[in-house]
Amino acid sequence: MFYNYFFIIIFIYLLTFCSNLENIDNIPPTVSITAPTDSSIVRGIISVECEVHDNEEIEKVVLVVNEQETEFVSKEAPYSIDFNTQTLSFETYHSIQVKAIDMDGNTSLSNPVQVFAVHDTAFWFKTDTPIDYFYSDILVTPSNTILVSTEFPHTDSLSYMLASTNSGRKWNCYQIDASGTFEVAFSNDNLYAATFNGVYKSINNGYSWEPTSFDSLWIRTITVDDNGIIYIGLQNALYKSVDDGHSWSMVHSFQDVVFNSLAILNSSTFFAGYSYTIGSDLMLSSDLGLSWETTSIASIYVTSILFDSEDNIYVAGASGDESGGGLYKSSDNGQTWSRLIEPQISVGRGCVDVNNNLYYPLEYDIIYSKDYGSSWDRLQRPNQTDFIYKIAVDNHGFLYAITRHSAGIYRTIDSIYETIQ
Repeated sequence: MFYNYFFIIIFIYLLTFCSNLENIDNIPPTVSITAPTDSSIVRGIISVECEVHDNEEIEKVVLVVNEQETEFVSKEAPYSIDFNTQTLSFETYHSIQVKAIDMDGNTSLSNPVQVFAVHDTAFWFKTDTPIDYFYSDILVTPSNTILVSTEFPHTDSLSYMLASTNSGRKWNCYQIDASGTFEVAFSNDNLYAATFNGVYKSINNGYSWEPTSFDSLWIRTITVDDNGIIYIGLQNALYKSVDDGHSWSMVHSFQDVVFNSLAILNSSTFFAGYSYTIGSDLMLSSDLGLSWETTSIASIYVTSILFDSEDNIYVAGASGDESGGGLYKSSDNGQTWSRLIEPQISVGRGCVDVNNNLYYPLEYDIIYSKDYGSSWDRLQRPNQTDFIYKIAVDNHGFLYAITRHSAGIYRTIDSIYETIQ
C-alpha cells in the first residue's frame, strides 16, 4: 500500500515537472535600431529608438556603446533611450547597439549602427576619408554623388578619385591611372577628368576610369554645355567632343596661352581664364569659341566662373598682390563688370545654390551672399589653419570645403539653408 502511494506521488511530481518544462520560454526576443540610422552624424543628446518583439514580455532594453553595456535602459514600449554623445570622442565613428532582455532572461543583441560624433557647437566636421593628399576639385552630380579628385599622385605613386553617395559620411576610393587630375565634369551620365595625361572617362559613377582618345599632356580645365558637348582647355588650344569623348576636334588655336578655367553660359557665350607670358586675364567668346576677345577684367588668375539662374556671371581670381585679385559680377553677358568685394590676394572656386545664394572661399574664411553679391557675411571656419581651395553645395544643401595645407574634406553638419535663413 505504501509503495502504491509512493509511486503515485512520484508520478504527479514528474507530470507537474514536465508540464513546467513545456511552459519554460527559451525563445529570445528580436530587436533592431530604427534611429539613428547607420553613418548618421550625431551631437548632443540623441534618442536611440528601437523595435522589439517577443513571444512573452520584455523586461528591459539596454544601450550598448562601442560593445560596452551602459546604465541606460528603457522598460516600456515604445522603447527609446536618451544618450549624451558628448561623452564620446569627436570626429570619429562609434558603434551603437541595444540589448533586449525578456522576463525569462532570454537576450538578443541588435546589429550595430555606426554614428559619427561631433561637438554640440560644431558647424563643420572633417569627413573620414581613406586618403588625405592634395585635393584638386570637387563635383556634385545630379544624383548627389560627391566626387573629389587628387592633383598629384599619392605616396604610392597612384592617383585617386574619392566618391561619396551619402553626403560625405562615407567615401569610396577609386584609382585613376593618371599622374594627377585637375578638374572633373559630368555629362550624359558619364564623368570626365582633365588630367596630366589626357581626358579620362567613367561610365559607372567614378568606380573605374578609362582614357579617352585625347591623350595630350596637361589638360587644365574641362566643362560641358547644355547639349552635352565637352570642351577642354590646354596650352594654346581649345578642343571639343560631341560624341561623349570618343573623338575630339580643335575649336580654336592660340599662341602662348594656357587655360586655367572655362565655363559656358547658355551653350553660346564662353568665358575662359587664361595665363600668358606676362600675366593672366579673362576672355570671352560669343560664337561657340571660334573667336575671342579680352574683357575689362585683367591681371587676375581666374579661379572660378559661375552663373546663377538669372544669368548673372561671377568671376573670382587671385593676384600676386592685393590690387588685382577679387570677385567680379556682370549682368550683361560679360560686357561690363563691377567689383563685389575689396581686392584680395586670393578668392577660390565658389558655388551657387538653388536659391542663388553665393559662397566663396577667402583663403581661410568662407563668405556668402543672399542678395546677388550686394552684401556679404562670413561662415564659421572649417579649420583655423587650413587654406580653403574650393567649395561646393550638394542637393541636400550641405556645403563642402576642400583644403590644401592638411588636405581635408569638410562638410557642414546641417543644411546651409537652415543656417543662413
